[in-house]
Amino acid sequence: MPAYSGRLRGPLSRVAALSGVTGARLPVPIRVGLESVQIRVAVVFATEIPYRDITRASVGPVTGLAEGMGLRILPDATGYLVGGPSARIECGQGAVLVSCREPERLLSCLASQNVPTA
Repeated sequence: MPAYSGRLRGPLSRVAALSGVTGARLPVPIRVGLESVQIRVAVVFATEIPYRDITRASVGPVTGLAEGMGLRILPDATGYLVGGPSARIECGQGAVLVSCREPERLLSCLASQNVPTA
């Protein structure tokens, strides 16, 4: 089970750390902060998406060998993948697909930051 933790950094801040882990694969740490969501895979690949840039977040497809592992350039998104369930974060003309063991929980955290979810 992934680790979900919240900690306060001042009176108005809330940070939830989500980690997508599938089997013995590497985790994809996802941090839901005050102004953005941060994603990292394989230690070296990371991105930060400000909430103001997110147009929609939804449950993504289950990924596997066909999509690959790590930072992947897919036909309709950039993937931060380790396989298994995922969440899709749409922003502007592009999208990010991120492995997440409990995508619904990630969507709930994003919704609490006023991100439109489906």
